[in-house]
Amino acid sequence: MVILSAKLALCGMVVFAYPLLIYVVNQVIEYNIFYSMPYSEVRKWLKNLSRTIVVIAATIIANLFYYKLHQIYGFFGVILGSIIVMIVPSLIHNEVMNPSTGTRCCNWFLIVFAIVISITITVMLII
Repeated sequence: MVILSAKLALCGMVVFAYPLLIYVVNQVIEYNIFYSMPYSEVRKWLKNLSRTIVVIAATIIANLFYYKLHQIYGFFGVILGSIIVMIVPSLIHNEVMNPSTGTRCCNWFLIVFAIVISITITVMLII
C-alpha cells in the first residue's frame, strides 16, 4: 500500500510539475531562436515544431532512463531544492535586509549546511 501511494504521488508530481517545467524550457528556447523573427505564420509553426521536439525529446529521455528515473528526480530535487529553499533566501536576506552579525552568521551556516547536505545526499544517490 505504501509503495502504491508513493507511485501515485510520483505520478501526480509529474502531472503537475511537467507543465510548469516545460513552459520555462519552451520560453528559453523560443526566446533564443525567435526573438528577432517578426510574427508570422511561419514563426507560429516553427514555435509549434520546437515545442513538439521538446516533448518528443522528454519522452525519449524518460523511456531511456525509465528504471533510473526516481534517482534522477531525487538528484535534481536535492540540488535544485536546496538551492531554492535554503541558499537563495539566505543570500537574499543577507543582501536586502542588512541583518545583524548574528543573523548573518546564521544565514551563512544555513548556506554551508545546505551545500554539505546536498553533496552528501548526491554522493549517496550515486552510490
